[in-house]
Order: sequence, then C-alpha cells, then structure tokens
Amino acid sequence: MQFTRLSIKTSLVLTILLVGLLGLGLALTSTTVYRDVILDYKRQSLSELLAVKTADQLDKLEEQAMEMGNSLKTSPRFREALDRQDTATLSAALRQQFHQYFVTAHVLRLERLIVRSTDYELITSASSRKTALTGDGSACPSLAHEAALRQGAKRLKIISKLCNNNGMPYFSLLLPVGGLVPKGYLEIITSPTLSLKPIENDLAIPLCIRLPDEEILYSSNQWPDNRENGLTARYALSTSDGSNTALFIEAYEDTQEMSAELVRTRNTLLLSSAILIALVIFFALALLRRTLVRPLEILNHKLQLLHNDNSSLGEPIHAPSNIIEVNQLVDDFNKMSAELHDLYGRLERMAYTDSMTRLPNRGLFNDYVDHLLAKYNDTGQHFALLLIDLDEFKQVNDEYGHEAGDMLLCETASRMNSVLRTPSMSGQNGFSLAEIADRDLLVRLGGDEFAAIIPAFDNSQQVEEVARKLAEITRQPVQLYNTPLTIHLSIGIALYPADGSGRTSLLRHADSAMYHAKNHGRDYCFYDHTMNDNRTSAHPETSPTQD
Repeated sequence: MQFTRLSIKTSLVLTILLVGLLGLGLALTSTTVYRDVILDYKRQSLSELLAVKTADQLDKLEEQAMEMGNSLKTSPRFREALDRQDTATLSAALRQQFHQYFVTAHVLRLERLIVRSTDYELITSASSRKTALTGDGSACPSLAHEAALRQGAKRLKIISKLCNNNGMPYFSLLLPVGGLVPKGYLEIITSPTLSLKPIENDLAIPLCIRLPDEEILYSSNQWPDNRENGLTARYALSTSDGSNTALFIEAYEDTQEMSAELVRTRNTLLLSSAILIALVIFFALALLRRTLVRPLEILNHKLQLLHNDNSSLGEPIHAPSNIIEVNQLVDDFNKMSAELHDLYGRLERMAYTDSMTRLPNRGLFNDYVDHLLAKYNDTGQHFALLLIDLDEFKQVNDEYGHEAGDMLLCETASRMNSVLRTPSMSGQNGFSLAEIADRDLLVRLGGDEFAAIIPAFDNSQQVEEVARKLAEITRQPVQLYNTPLTIHLSIGIALYPADGSGRTSLLRHADSAMYHAKNHGRDYCFYDHTMNDNRTSAHPETSPTQD
C-alpha cells in the first residue's frame, strides 16, 4: 500500500486542524454536562456550607443556654430553694426565666426547664405555654440516663443532646448546680429552629427548615414555590445519637444568570477556538525549533554553566522533545552528569579524610570551622575547639616502631570518636562537609595531633565533661604485641566567641591552653587571656587538676 508523502510542516498543520475541529465538536456537546457538573458542585458546596453554619448556630445555642442556666443556678433564691428542696420556689424561679431577656428578645425559644436531684430524678419543671412537649419530663430521656452513668469528675461536665420527641426536634442541655459537689442538675430544653434562622442572613439566600415528614417549620419570605430556575441544597441535621434526622435545612439559589453566562461562555469559546486554530497552525511551524533546536540550546547552556561552576553537576536537565535522538542525547547527558557528580563526591570525601585513621583531616576541619563561624555569627550560638596531643606517642614509636605507633593512633582515634557525636568511621568513602551538619567533629591534624569541634553547647561544663571523658577513655591500656600501653592526652580548649572570633585566633589560643595543660600535668585546660599565648609561662588555670 502506497502512502502520500507529506512534509513535517503539512502533517503538523493537518493534525492541528483535525484536533481543532474535534475540539469544536466536543465544546458543543459538553456544555450541558459542564453546566450539570457546575450545579452539582455548587449544590454540594452549599450543602457543606449549610452544615458548617448549622454547627456554628448550635454551638451558639449551647453557649446561650449555658449563659441562661449559669445565671439561674447562681441565683441565691434558686440555690437556697434547691437546698431546701422547695419545689414551689424552684418552680416560680423556673417560670420567671420565660420572661427574661433570652426568651423575650427571641434569642432562645425556651420549651422547658427541669430541676433534677443528684440522682437525676425530677424535682420540678416549668414549660412554655406554646410547647408541644407533653408531661413534665425531658425531651431527651436518654440524656439523664447517660448522665447517671458518669462517675467522679465527669459528673461536673456539661452535656447536651439534639433529639426528636413526638416528631419535633429539641436541644437539651444538662449542667450541674452547686460547684465541685453538685447539689442537683438543671436541664434546659430549647427548640433549635429559632436559633437556625440566622443562617439566612449569614448566607444572604432564602432558607427553609423542614421536619423529616417535610412539614415546614420556617421558610423565608423570599422562598419560591417554583424552584426549577435555580438549585436547592439540603442538609440533613441528625440527632446526637445519629439514629434519626432531626431537621432538613434547605437553601435556594437562583442560577438563571449563571446559566445565561454559561451559554455566552460557550459561544465565546467556539469563536475563540476557531481563532485559536488559525493561530496554532501559524505557530506550529515553530514546533521544530522547540523539539530540536531548543533542547540543544538547553544542553549547551548547561555545559557552559558546568564549565564555569560544577556545583550544579548531577542536576538533571529537562528538555522534552518528540524526537527520539534528542531525548536519548539528553538522557545520556543526565546519566553522565550523575556519574561525574558521584565521582567528584568520592574524590571530595577522599580529600577530606585521613587515610590511616579514617578520620576527617585538616582540610575538612578548616572548612567546618569556617562554616560554624559564618553561621554562628548571625545566630549568637557557641562552639568549642579542642586541640589534643598524645603525650607518650613519640616514646611508643621509638620503642615499638612506627607500625605500632600507627596502630596506637587508630585505636586512640576510635576511642575518642566513641565519646563524640560524630559521623560513623565505618564508611569507606570518607567524609564530606554536607554530611557533618551540626554534629561533633574529630579530626587528625597530623602526627599525634588531633582536634575536636563541639557545636551548639549550652555551657562550658558540657565541654569540660567531654574533655574529661576523652582523657579517661584514652588512659585505658592498649594491647600492642601483647604489651599493655597507656597514653595520656593534653587537651587545650578555646570557646567561640569568648576566646576568638576567627579560626586562626581560636587555634592559637587552644594551642596555648594545650601546652599549659601539658606543662602543668593536666589532662585538659580552658584558654585564659592571662596565658598571653605563652606555652611555657602560663599561670594556673580554672580547670580542675586531673590525677
């Protein structure tokens, strides 16, 4: 079968034209679906908003009921009557609440007030003249039952319930009377319908509150009979135990204007799509540049950056193209860059690591001190620099040879490293500055000289404790050629910023302190300005004498 040969340009233009026509057809058929999705999303959002506002109003209802109850139970007349179990006076006090502000100002729709004993038995009650409640008991009988099951301090907790009674919703609040030792309980029963009406003003849309049997308890003046030109969102308010629906709260929003706007948007979309197809055909000619020339420019720019600064080595470049050869070239470059990054990392670790003890070396020590100086200069934190010298090392070299001296250095380094919060010495690739972070650092400066950095310490006692542990752990005998050898450390300590603001001054002062310790037979010594960097004429220091 023979195919007509087309240029890339022609193929690209025909493809874009076909896709554009398909897009116009989809736009014509998707308007209705798009409208339904928007309305469903809007209805769901409005239902969720109704749930939030309902919860807010019920919380407010609980606060208002608590405020009224607290006002009543703190009344001397009420408390005295409760102490005497004077039901007549208690009933009068309860009835008086129906003429107080919360009720007369229509803040609460108070249905019933009940006074209960400490055993939650009914003492007396008072009801609204318009209440639909029958008898003189609670609208939520399970409330008193649950309260009676509580023990200890839980009996002081205020509890509330939303429940149905004879098909009507009621909100019941039970609060203790009498302080830490309850003398009784006051139950406040209200109708939640009045408290839910402010949702209408909060949302600025018509509201309707219905019973589960669809009987309307309240509807806004603007609530329409015909709601086909808008959307109605409904939220089912469940009772506290979740067994029944207490109320349906509905909100209505007119969507005629939105529907008209969707039609205008569709027409605008069709016109824009036609114009866009023409523009895309023109700009499609630039596709070759994007798929071939642009990726090569990105690759060349990356090479120039690496030529000047290899800090971005290992970072992959992103140059998407539909040309296989270009993608392969970019992938190969990224792979090579990653391999070089790993190689440079290993070389950096090798350059920063002492080959014998596997400790960091002087190079990493200098970089880490400079890093802490730059960082702590802004934060005001402290760090300690410890300069450490092995006192008997030369004698071991002379008596047992350099191989024994090397073994002694490695064992001493391992012991000192176990005292500090340093990176592991077990790795074969060495160390890098990024791996140290803000941890302790032990380095070999050369020969029998070591140094330690202790960052972010709280007080000098912590540093002194570290120095003491270093001295103690190295005094333990080392077995070399079946011969126990004991060495001692001389440690000089300089604190930043008290003893210097730069690496050179800190090293100089730590060196002075170390020779001070060595000359005075001490394990460690803090730098003091009276030493004047004189290794032989230093005065006694504040560090305690070590045996």
